[in-house]
Amino acid sequence: MKRIISTLLLFVVLIAAFQGLASADEIRPISVFIDGIMFETDPPATILNGTTYVPLLPLCEVLGAEVNVLENGSDITYVISSEVTNKKLELAYGDDFIKVNGKIVKIAVPPVLNMVWTETNEKVAVVPIKIVVEELGGVVLWDEKGGRI
Repeated sequence: MKRIISTLLLFVVLIAAFQGLASADEIRPISVFIDGIMFETDPPATILNGTTYVPLLPLCEVLGAEVNVLENGSDITYVISSEVTNKKLELAYGDDFIKVNGKIVKIAVPPVLNMVWTETNEKVAVVPIKIVVEELGGVVLWDEKGGRI
């Protein structure tokens, strides 16, 4: 019986490893700099299908924005407020839009990805850095040669 369980476990591990290799070209880590300072987070900034995602709370902390979490049953909405730019963003799982000062803005990528387990076993929400930074009045530049933002 132990041998069957061990064999099944090995099979599951191998399948997971091969699936990871198949999608490796779609997901990759990237270096992010904010005002010339390396922005390091857990989990790290990651490019997924051409969009760079970063953890929401550390990003907003660096930008000086406040984050509130609204939970309604299984629905979670993140409300980001910046007193500096007088902007309020609302991002929710599963939406194809965000709200900027109450107005709906359509976007091409999910505004919030499912929570990611970090090395410290905490769940964090990751968001597209370009959408959040630009909607709060910042600028995002891509350094293709250096492979960084």
